[in-house]
Amino acid sequence: ITRMSTAQRLQGEIDMLHDTLRSDVLEALLAADLGQTPAAAATQEDARTLLAKVNELRRLEVSGEVTRSLDVLAPQLDAYTQLAITLANLAGRDRAAALARQGEFVMRFESLEKDLARLTSDIEAAQLATQAGGDAAFADARMATRVVTAFAFWTLLGLSWWLTRGIVQRLRRAVHVADRIAEGDADVKITVDGNDETRQLLASMVNM
Repeated sequence: ITRMSTAQRLQGEIDMLHDTLRSDVLEALLAADLGQTPAAAATQEDARTLLAKVNELRRLEVSGEVTRSLDVLAPQLDAYTQLAITLANLAGRDRAAALARQGEFVMRFESLEKDLARLTSDIEAAQLATQAGGDAAFADARMATRVVTAFAFWTLLGLSWWLTRGIVQRLRRAVHVADRIAEGDADVKITVDGNDETRQLLASMVNM
């Protein structure tokens, strides 16, 4: 669960940085238009952070589908981040040249949007699969608990029946002996066994 939460967080950050790089390029072009120096260093930092987040997501090994989506994304992200850095640097030196390549940058941005949406779907599917596996494991554990509880119940029930049966048999024997003695049969045979109160009763009868 923690791994899936981390994967979702990283995916959200990757998507956000994808948008941030576009903003960086637009701000660089606007700054150049205003005669200001574009903040190319910020674009480079955002590009490095984006690629680092992608590598971190890959190391999680969320699922085969997610890994395949990242394999497709990797070269596109490299090209996208490099073009963003190029345009941010170029905007300060040759704004016209930067504007000429803006269409290429927008195409890469839109293409990545579709692939990032596919990555999101793959991560959500992996989360559902993980949740289903957790539910199945919980159901198995609950069934195992029920089986163990039922076994313990019937075992205790059998043990109680066996113990009660022995006591009842000795009590019946004691009642039989008492009846014979009451009838005047002094030669009645008394067998003393067990280690409970019934044994003490039979032993007392022997001494009568």
